[in-house]
Amino acid sequence: MNSLRGEALKLLLKLSGAGKTIFTVEEAQALTDLPPDHVNTLLYRLVQKQWLERLERGKYLIVPLEAGPNREWSADRFLIASYLAAPCAIGYWSALSHWNLTEQLPRAVFVQTTARKHEREKSVLGIHFVFVTLSPHRFFGFRPQWFEGQKVQITDVEKTLADCLDRADLCGGVVEAAKGVRIGWQEGRLDCEKLVSYALQMGNRAVIKRLGFIVEALGLASSQETEPWRAQLSSGYSPLDPQLPREGRYESRWRLLVNLDPAAFQAGGV
Repeated sequence: MNSLRGEALKLLLKLSGAGKTIFTVEEAQALTDLPPDHVNTLLYRLVQKQWLERLERGKYLIVPLEAGPNREWSADRFLIASYLAAPCAIGYWSALSHWNLTEQLPRAVFVQTTARKHEREKSVLGIHFVFVTLSPHRFFGFRPQWFEGQKVQITDVEKTLADCLDRADLCGGVVEAAKGVRIGWQEGRLDCEKLVSYALQMGNRAVIKRLGFIVEALGLASSQETEPWRAQLSSGYSPLDPQLPREGRYESRWRLLVNLDPAAFQAGGV
């Protein structure tokens, strides 16, 4: 038993020395010459002794010493997310918050992936994760960020806003998306031509319609400046806010069903 305990602690030290705050069974096995079954036994023992936290099958997190007897610590939620889905990118409301394009703090971590997850939502260590499966042609536009020495993909500013204008239900609503557009535009961090290009690559021209309407409604650009975007509009009418009932006035310039009073952009702190 003491030998098993010693082997377990030795493996833990190797993992920690390799900077593996979060790791897979395969990564643990790569650090030792022990048989796979024996490594699994050691990991199981470390979980029992509360040196490790099992995230899901085959994936573990090293509990830091500063967690104390009450096991209270702040694990980096984006880093955990990167181990819960592969491939993975942090997106939607989480990316909007990361890039300081909203003052709202989302209660969940929104994760993009092309993999099919058995659970659309999952809670780990008290953190709620929402997984959104995308087709490969929509899975692009990332900017790597580093957390605890490990790289995590996050959608860049333009892809974040394109995604939010596409799926307003995943960012707190179209008002939050409009706020992100306003902040990005006024701070010079938003390349609208790139955003339009992203919308075309995603295959959803409703993104361009919503973008054009929002930019003009907020007085960020003149109709002359946004005129080139109109060449990319589809013929049908799309709702301004996909979450609201399809009722309101039809706006022919951007081929939108305006089912939300644009004054809500200002009322919402935009």
